Amino acid sequence: MDDHAANIADPAFPECEVSYTISPTGGGGYSGPDMSHFPSKHGYEFAKGHGIYASENYDLRVSGGTAEGSGTERQRFLIEWLFFGPLADIYAVLDLQFRATDFVDGRGFLHLRHMESYALRWKARELAVDAAAGRQDRKANLYNILELTDSFYQRNVASKRRDSRVFAVAPECALLIRMLHEALRFAWGAIYESEGVAILSGSGIASDLPDQRMRAAGWCPSEIVMLQQRFTVTGREFASRLKRRKTIVAHERCSKTKCFASQVDNDTYVTKHTEAGCHCDHIGADSEAVKTALKAGKTPRFLIISRGDSAVDLEIKTVDSGPYVAISHVWAHGLGNAQENSLPLCQIRRLHEYLVSLKPQLEKECAHGPVALWIDTLGVPLERESRKLALKALQGTYADSAGCLVLDEELYQASGNCSPEEVWLRQALSTWSRRLWTFQEGFVTGEKLFLQFSDGARAVRDLRRLERPSLSSPLFSECTEEAKRNLPRERDVEFSKQRLISSITEACRYRTTSRLSDECFCLASVAGLDVHDIIQASTHEDKMRLFLLQLREVPKTIIFHTGPRLTVENFQWAPLSFLYPEPSSNIFESAEDDDAKALCLPCGLRGQWSGFYLEFPQGVECLQIYWFKFRDFWIVVHPISSMKQELWAAVPDEDQNTKWQQAHLLKHPALLVDSLDILQNVGLLLSVESSSSQAVVADCVLRVNATTIPIDQPDIFNPDEVDPAKGVQISGSLVDEEAVWTIR
Repeated sequence: MDDHAANIADPAFPECEVSYTISPTGGGGYSGPDMSHFPSKHGYEFAKGHGIYASENYDLRVSGGTAEGSGTERQRFLIEWLFFGPLADIYAVLDLQFRATDFVDGRGFLHLRHMESYALRWKARELAVDAAAGRQDRKANLYNILELTDSFYQRNVASKRRDSRVFAVAPECALLIRMLHEALRFAWGAIYESEGVAILSGSGIASDLPDQRMRAAGWCPSEIVMLQQRFTVTGREFASRLKRRKTIVAHERCSKTKCFASQVDNDTYVTKHTEAGCHCDHIGADSEAVKTALKAGKTPRFLIISRGDSAVDLEIKTVDSGPYVAISHVWAHGLGNAQENSLPLCQIRRLHEYLVSLKPQLEKECAHGPVALWIDTLGVPLERESRKLALKALQGTYADSAGCLVLDEELYQASGNCSPEEVWLRQALSTWSRRLWTFQEGFVTGEKLFLQFSDGARAVRDLRRLERPSLSSPLFSECTEEAKRNLPRERDVEFSKQRLISSITEACRYRTTSRLSDECFCLASVAGLDVHDIIQASTHEDKMRLFLLQLREVPKTIIFHTGPRLTVENFQWAPLSFLYPEPSSNIFESAEDDDAKALCLPCGLRGQWSGFYLEFPQGVECLQIYWFKFRDFWIVVHPISSMKQELWAAVPDEDQNTKWQQAHLLKHPALLVDSLDILQNVGLLLSVESSSSQAVVADCVLRVNATTIPIDQPDIFNPDEVDPAKGVQISGSLVDEEAVWTIR
């Protein structure tokens, strides 16, 4: 029985198997006296230099040479040193017995199945009456052991031999050792800090095996990166063993944060039947009844009823009252229709079956009488004016439903009769969780959300209530944290507009939409802004301009964002998108105080920044770097990367290159910086239109790197060492700090 982590109902891969033979005495081969001195007993020494506790000297080598011996021998040594070693040292500090046999099964493979029991013994030791006196000392000593263990691991373990500093070790071994370290670190935090400490290690050594599994199974690169950035190795190993529906889409165009495999083109879109080869007729909604309901401010809903006594021959009746279930689905999975408001009979039949199965889980008011459904394929007319009415009412449509049923091909082909960790991970990895429109639908329905699996629907509200307290595994806590991040509830969000947008854009970090113009509508709708004018606007840039004007107060750091910008008049400082090509949730993470805000006005962005008027020497040509003196600092200005990230790939940014090449020709150049802190490196080059001691009006030119470097640190920057053909000193004078800027 595994008391450490959740099991997977139908895993694609078994747990890692790393063989290890227990010594005849039953020990783990680790004989101390501590991890720092154990290697010397086996013919190894640390690199000489500044002593063992200098981070650069954690490298091991065979005494008198580089690491030698067979791979099996080196791996056994590493297991004894970095697997059994921290266990033995930690439990020695706790004065508790440690048995290596508890971590090797009857087949001779290492495992962590009893780690939770060991963590409970650890906690019980600290809760003992006689333990209080030395608790802080033990806490510090154990933390030092964990830190030293981590340093030893980072410097000496690799899945491939890259250089003489590291040991060649099987990826399964590197992974299992790291998972033990995460368990010990998590237990330390849970026992001493009341909250487990997760190790987010990104890609690399311990992640090699999970990443290889995912790539081989055809996972999207953005899924792999998401797990690297948000999950421990324990979580990534668990995810990599999920048996997922075999995808039939390619991910060649996908980026590290965006999956574009589910984009749709209305001109080529094909509505799917439930089975290949089915050619049943379409049945549709009463279009006039739908339009009438929308004009009256009501939600059209659709009752699926049998014709006569037939349970097979169905029809749709359009009504404007009564309880209904809203369907949230992914268009790429075939439940949409770009040509008419209809669906194949087989799909209607399937939706009816889902409704019947879901009804017992709905609120009491749905217990008696029929329950209708609403789905955008039937309820959002294709005719332009009626469509605008339906879209404007979309948030209310989902919010007022008796429940919202999520339909995703991967979810409804998998069993929901599994651990909450598996459910949450499957939901996070589903295509439904990667689309922008579905975020809005899930956000506003909140506790009324249901996930459809092959064996029935699971209520999100019930999943949120589940608890699996663990002292040794970060898996449950990180899965639930990802669920909160991916599906925040309205009550979980701080309701200033800026904080709300920050939460939304962070939740949508890995989501996409087939049309960029949908972004502003979705964000504005969820944020509770008036969407009427945004719907009416004909271009994405105009929608973004209207969206920003409604926000009015924005963090003044917004002008330093890294992505593409609007081209409309007075808004060339503004981001083209908060989600593309990279998410920009950090734009709205600034402090809430007035000094951190700027006003978005029709004439531009108004606020106060630190800025300089610049003056280039006469006859200077375009160079790679410019610098000027400010007090006891050099402010060094140079261009950002000459590549820009578009939707699909990085491409040369010709526009930015041209603007940099022409910077020295600006009649009245100026530079804004985020702050004057040492080594801060964010700046914005401007062209000043008018100025006084109290106000400056300037046009945005391009974002640059502007690095503040102390003059007395020539090892960082020394003007005398700059090739005159590549850089030159310019003049820079500080603008009155009380001046108000209007950036256009």
